[in-house]
Amino acid sequence: MLVPLTPAEVRATQFATTRVRAGYDVDEVDAFLDVVESDIGSLSSDLQQARDEAAVIRTQYNQLQLRLRAAELELVVAKEQVVIANPPEIRHDTVEIVRPDRSQFSGDAAQVMKIAQTTADEIIGSARKQARGIRTDLRTQLEAQLAELNKSDAADT
Repeated sequence: MLVPLTPAEVRATQFATTRVRAGYDVDEVDAFLDVVESDIGSLSSDLQQARDEAAVIRTQYNQLQLRLRAAELELVVAKEQVVIANPPEIRHDTVEIVRPDRSQFSGDAAQVMKIAQTTADEIIGSARKQARGIRTDLRTQLEAQLAELNKSDAADT
C-alpha cells in the first residue's frame, strides 16, 4: 500500500548527481518539483475540505431523518386525534335508502331479493362516497398541519 505523498516530502526529495555522465537539468527538476508540490498541496487541501463538507452533510442528513421520523409520528398522532375529535357524521340520507317503498313488494321472494340487492348497492355506493369525502377532508386537514409543522421547523432552523 502506498503512503500518500505530502508536499513536504516532495520538497525534501534530493536527486543524486553523477559525474560519469550528464544528468537532468537541476533547475528543470526543481521547477517540476515546485509544480508537483503545489498540486499535491492544493489537492490535499481540496480533499480535506471535501471530507469536512461530507461530514457536515452527513450530520444534516441524520438530523433531517430524525425530524422526518418525528414528523411522521406527529402525523400519525394528528390523524388519530382528528378521527377522535371529529367522528364521521352519520348521514340521514342513507336511512331513506334503507326504507324501500312497500308497494314494490308483491310477495315474490325473487322480487324482494332484487329490491334488497338494489338497496344494498345504493347503501354501499353512498357509504363509499361518504368515506371518500371523509378521507379527502382528513387528508386536507393533515396536509395543512404538516405544512404548519414544516413551516415552524423552517423557522426554527
